Amino acid sequence: MKYIRISAIILLILSLILNYSCKKDNLTTPSITTLSISEITQTSAISGGNITSDGGANITVRGVCISTTAGPTTELSTKTFDGTGTGTFISTLTGLTVGTVYYARAYATNSVGTTYGNEISFTTNPIVDAWRKIPSGTTNDLLYVDFLDSQTGFALGSYGTILKTTNAGENWILQSPWTTDFFTSISLINNTGYLAGTNFDHVYPRGSIYKSIDGGKTWIRQIKVNGYIYSVSFIDVNKGYAAGYDSVGNGFILRTINGGTSWITNTLRTDQNAGHSLYFTNPDVGYCVGFDGIIIKTVDAGVTWERQISGISRIWLLSLYFNNPQTGYVVGDATILKTVNGGTTWTIQNLDTINIPQTFRRSATYTSVFFTDDNNGYIVGYNDDITKKEIILKTIDGGVNWKILFNEEQGRLKSVYFTNSQTGFVVGNNGTILKTTSGGE
Repeated sequence: MKYIRISAIILLILSLILNYSCKKDNLTTPSITTLSISEITQTSAISGGNITSDGGANITVRGVCISTTAGPTTELSTKTFDGTGTGTFISTLTGLTVGTVYYARAYATNSVGTTYGNEISFTTNPIVDAWRKIPSGTTNDLLYVDFLDSQTGFALGSYGTILKTTNAGENWILQSPWTTDFFTSISLINNTGYLAGTNFDHVYPRGSIYKSIDGGKTWIRQIKVNGYIYSVSFIDVNKGYAAGYDSVGNGFILRTINGGTSWITNTLRTDQNAGHSLYFTNPDVGYCVGFDGIIIKTVDAGVTWERQISGISRIWLLSLYFNNPQTGYVVGDATILKTVNGGTTWTIQNLDTINIPQTFRRSATYTSVFFTDDNNGYIVGYNDDITKKEIILKTIDGGVNWKILFNEEQGRLKSVYFTNSQTGFVVGNNGTILKTTSGGE
């Protein structure tokens, strides 16, 4: 019996060894595919992989390897490390060269070896004139841009800066400064124009509205107030509005029905404290945005204003634009809002689902918004993170998704305007003027 037991044990051990050897022989390298390339910029892109089988052994490392020649491998330093395990993973490819063809393959490694996914080639964005920098002739900050028609436009800025173009923004003429106001808005109707500006040369800021009746050659002050005037909007040559804040931060709306000869002041309640940007969809219906997420609306040509439900607070709203009487957008500090019912309710756009990097979602300041039709729109601004880079975003589906058009240079973009579906202008700090004739792409 003793020998039988020993023989049984020996047989069991041999069986285990054979079983282990068979299982080991059945191990294979992982199965993986490479995810398509997305969010391509001049220096970065997004890819990843999908590991459908670990081959019977744990995945110890996975990622994407890239090269400027075909067949990149993990022997190269240009690869990402994106954790362990099976399933889908995302890889951020950075440090790329402008306008260069790259080859990318996802990889996965287990104890048997490394497997590569299918190879995908892509080209980083070149330096092209999608957004061409136009000489402005000034290093002062430019804060606002607007056009009367396809040829004639104005760019406004700090320390009395007024630039005018009469050839579709190819050349800009700097008017001789006659004030040190910071100009932040202009409203144009044929040869008549109105400027909004604020002067900081005194103990307290002083806001003014100026009028020109000769196409911007000369300007005459119409009204001067203690405080800031940020925005001006005229419905016709007689009826107009302006918005701002007094010296202690209370919002107000100014309105005129005689071309600015006289102005009526609407001092807003604390819960209506908006005075930064005006937009009218018709002679009676208008909106204004400002501090603390406040949006106000008038339906009686500015006589009374009522606060709208924005759904946010502690956010400075800076710009608004309406495609039509029902659909409008508001932007500000890391915020994009949309209404489809004339401002009765506003929806906060979920930036986590918008196709832009995390840094944009949390640290961006969006300063201006403009739409060329119901679907195509643009937002400009800047990053408040360590990069301090300029931002231009575009949507082609009415704000459902946004993509990055420009995020390469340091600076702050302040205003955007398009004269048609393809031709647009952006202005910003240090005299920056950008022009596109291809819809920004």
